Amino acid sequence: MKRPLFTLTRNGAGRPVVRPVDLPGLRERCTRLVVEVGNRAQSWRDAALDAELAFAWWQTAAAGERGDAAAGYLAAIEREEKAASEYSRASEACCIPLPELKASPSRPGRNRRRWRLSYDGS
Repeated sequence: MKRPLFTLTRNGAGRPVVRPVDLPGLRERCTRLVVEVGNRAQSWRDAALDAELAFAWWQTAAAGERGDAAAGYLAAIEREEKAASEYSRASEACCIPLPELKASPSRPGRNRRRWRLSYDGS
């Protein structure tokens, strides 16, 4: 039998109040996911700024530096795309419905990568 996710209690005025059940480790897991999304978002913003600066360098580079500037811009775009993808995956992991989120990563038959905070593909 599944544990309930919410309990119904009454407040001091006798009105019903719905409260989430404190599932072991859920608060910590949610906190880690939210922090991870924030970190990945910041990485994406930083990479986007780097790409913008690299593009500006490419536009203003002298003729002899244009090749290096173009290579730097292409590398910065690749880093920005990777950071955007990592942010997207972290955001998706944070949007798992609560019943799925309470499942432990060690539960047999689950996709372990979905629960990892490292989105490096390993």
